Amino acid sequence: MSNHLAIATVTATLARIVQTGIQSATGSAPKVTMLQPSAGSAIPETGVNVYLYQVSPNTSYINSDLTHRRPKGDLIRRAQIGVDLSYMLTVYGDEQRMEPQVFMSAILRTLVDYPFLTASMFQETIDDPQYEFLYGSTLPEQAERVRLTPLSLNSSEAFQIWSQLPQAKATLAILYQATVVLIEGNAMGDVPMPVSERRTYVGQNQPYLDRVIQEGKDPRAAITLESKLSIIGRNFQSADTKIRIGQTILMPQEITNNQLTLNLLNLKELQGVNLQAGVQSLQVLHSPPNRPASNDRKGEPDFAIESNAIAFILCPSLKGDAQVVNRPPAGGWLGGVFQSNNQDPRNGDIIVELDNNVTPSQRALITMNRLLTSETKDNLISFIFRAQDRQTETHRLTFPFERLQPGEYLIRVQIDGADSELKIDTEPKSSTLGQFVGPKIIIE
Repeated sequence: MSNHLAIATVTATLARIVQTGIQSATGSAPKVTMLQPSAGSAIPETGVNVYLYQVSPNTSYINSDLTHRRPKGDLIRRAQIGVDLSYMLTVYGDEQRMEPQVFMSAILRTLVDYPFLTASMFQETIDDPQYEFLYGSTLPEQAERVRLTPLSLNSSEAFQIWSQLPQAKATLAILYQATVVLIEGNAMGDVPMPVSERRTYVGQNQPYLDRVIQEGKDPRAAITLESKLSIIGRNFQSADTKIRIGQTILMPQEITNNQLTLNLLNLKELQGVNLQAGVQSLQVLHSPPNRPASNDRKGEPDFAIESNAIAFILCPSLKGDAQVVNRPPAGGWLGGVFQSNNQDPRNGDIIVELDNNVTPSQRALITMNRLLTSETKDNLISFIFRAQDRQTETHRLTFPFERLQPGEYLIRVQIDGADSELKIDTEPKSSTLGQFVGPKIIIE
């Protein structure tokens, strides 16, 4: 998602590629401005002006934030809005030498070759010293590419646009629309605790999957890399029975006609497999007789009888205690020593290690719920922070935080929507019996 610098980043990137395209085509370097056409003397005598004249909601994303709210409208995660940006590109120059027409042709050729603004283009703009005010823009993180489309207006619409710019000198112009720019909200509502107990009542030769459960654990427990799965169904026995999770082919440890057992513990060491956290699709495969496995598909038969697919969520697990590293406030630490009272908000990093490796493309968040005390009772405080970008696959994540009040917090790490599990106190004589007690960190 994009922050408050998104629109400015799109405008600056469009101006930059227009200037590069004209320079490449003509050998000259005309000035490219981003001003209102009525700016008078500020408009260059020779050059191009990129003017954003309208921001409108994108119809495809106009209802996208409904899933971010409860039925009563309470915010449960960050909302977003998708907008389209409408630009007027005007060209100026020596009419005798037909410079406006040359510049316009160069612009059209450039935008035909580059109809999309990509993450790498946005990052180059952000890194350009000329646009240092865009430092901190998160637009490169947007999954959607921004498409540039020329607009065609009738005479009435064109008159309305130009009539709003009475001081604009007559020139050659074209309109483009950039779609879609996704802007993420900054407000975060209360994040509820996970449900501690779930109860569900549920009033031919091809293998069929019914459900996936864990052996020796409560059905509500999260599935992790330490789980032993029981896959329940029918018609499992064959000459060659395998399990496919995502694109990975695995060998079950125990096989009966109605149940398969798959132990995920030490799966990487035993079968060279490293499953990623998130929603997983599971199927049972039967290889027909005399059809050997193909070596180029990770052991999957070149032809297989497949069961129906069933989904389960593989949750990450924290290894050891999380580490908190304080960062100095904007003014620095007095004398190089951290000094503040108990009410000052803190800035810093939370460093965690997971049993699953996390790829650069996976979305990693940390959810923090402040433990209730006599002072905070009936006032649930929660925060969500995004992990730092990763260049390689790693099991160690860093979550920068800002303006966090001191206290104890329960933490959950979420990878692609899959949350790590909270620990529930099961000691019979404990004062916190049945409550969530970990994992937690202390912000001092």
